[in-house]
Amino acid sequence: MDLSPRDRAEALLLKAVRAYGIPAAKDAVHNALATDAAFVEWANTHLATDHLLTGDELALYTALDKSGQVDRLADLHDLGEVQAVNEDDIRAAIEELNRSTATISKQTETLQQQRDALARLVKKRDETEKQRRDLEEQRLNKTRHDLKKLVFEVDGEAQSLEYRVADLEQIAKDSRSNMKKTVDAVFQSDDKLLSSLQKLGWELDQRDPEEEKTIEKLRETCMRLIKTTVETLRTRLDRIYLEAILDAERSGDAKSATQDDVKALEEELESLYAEILPVAQMSAEQQHLEPALKSTDAQSGQSLHRSAVAVSYVNECLDYLVERITLLTDRVETLKSHNAAASSIIATAKAESSASLSPEKKKALRAAMPASPIRNPSPIRMRANTDGARRGNNSRRRSSGILDEPAIEALLRDLALSLPDAEDASIQDQVAALNKAFNDRSSKATDVMHGAQNSFETNVTSRLDDARLAIQLLRDSLLAESPYGEIKLVDPEFEGSIDVLSQEVDMVKEKLEGVVAKKALAKSVKKDEFVQRWAT
Repeated sequence: MDLSPRDRAEALLLKAVRAYGIPAAKDAVHNALATDAAFVEWANTHLATDHLLTGDELALYTALDKSGQVDRLADLHDLGEVQAVNEDDIRAAIEELNRSTATISKQTETLQQQRDALARLVKKRDETEKQRRDLEEQRLNKTRHDLKKLVFEVDGEAQSLEYRVADLEQIAKDSRSNMKKTVDAVFQSDDKLLSSLQKLGWELDQRDPEEEKTIEKLRETCMRLIKTTVETLRTRLDRIYLEAILDAERSGDAKSATQDDVKALEEELESLYAEILPVAQMSAEQQHLEPALKSTDAQSGQSLHRSAVAVSYVNECLDYLVERITLLTDRVETLKSHNAAASSIIATAKAESSASLSPEKKKALRAAMPASPIRNPSPIRMRANTDGARRGNNSRRRSSGILDEPAIEALLRDLALSLPDAEDASIQDQVAALNKAFNDRSSKATDVMHGAQNSFETNVTSRLDDARLAIQLLRDSLLAESPYGEIKLVDPEFEGSIDVLSQEVDMVKEKLEGVVAKKALAKSVKKDEFVQRWAT
């Protein structure tokens, strides 16, 4: 059912009259709309649920206007940024206040119970604290006694360790001196033996001069014999050749020879002359030189046997010297390793004893026995089979470096904390310093946490306020910039659908008018309480 503009304006006016309690009859409203078309247009255009003031609101605004507070408040605040408050918001605020009041009451009762429980807890805690203080005093006295006893024992052990360290230093010093003397003695003995072997070698290199002269003379005699034999044979051949020629001439059988025959005969004689020297040399050596040399070698056989015995003796002596040097090297390396280990142990023991001794014991010990300087051990030439031991020593030496800084000091350094010196402050002072640092850092952490929470809440609240303000400004701008008159949609079908829905809604509203009027006229206890509370 399509309502006319006058009927729609009448429905809006009757609804506003009932909602705000305005004393106006339905007939009077109907007659006013029937005679005034402008009034009908105004009602259809401007009348809405949140456009009218209640009687109380109108009275309050009138009073403010008369007193001049309206202009002052308008100057103080930007009306575009002030959020509108309707009855639903007031009702929600009242309900929220009621819930807050109930919550505060419950919280008050809970706080009262907690206060009573806290009083009982404080009383019980005082009693427990007194008992705990007594027990702590007893334990503290016992701990002090045990600590003094332990310090006395540690000082005694440290002093004993200092004496043992001094003994080790003296032993190491004596061992180095004895090692030097022993090595010098061994080297001197070896030098004497090597000198004797050198002299023996020189004697073996020299030969018998008489024997050398005899052999040289024998060789010269053989050479003269060979030369004489060669000359004799040449002379004999010449004589035989000449005799043959003379015999041929005497017998008359001589024939004239050609030049070629003479030349061939001369070459044959020359070849015979060239073969005479090697044959004569071989004959002389086999008959005379070789038997003489064999006789000489037989006579010098005893000298060669003596040389062989001497060479064997020299070889055995050199083997003995090598074994002795190797054994001495092993012993020296072992001694140096022991000295290095002793030096490391001495350094560690001195550091521990200096940290363990009390100041009085330190002064007395320095006066009674001044510590000798610790020399760094000399580098040790390790052999191939001692590489594993050297690596083990290096690893142990590196692992011992952890003892340079105690664990508690490393922890305090990582936490950037400083405690009083153990020699100047007691355990209670150190515990108090730790407790103070803990409380300070806990309070700082709490302050940071509260600051972060407050900053978060402030940022969220400001963002929500900005969002509400933006929504209100957008709504106000839409209402302010809307053209005067009814808004028509472009699509006629949507417009018709909206009209049908509006008619159905108006029919439902007319059926509910009686119920709404009765509810509006009924007395609201909550509203009266709110008005009475905030009006006074």
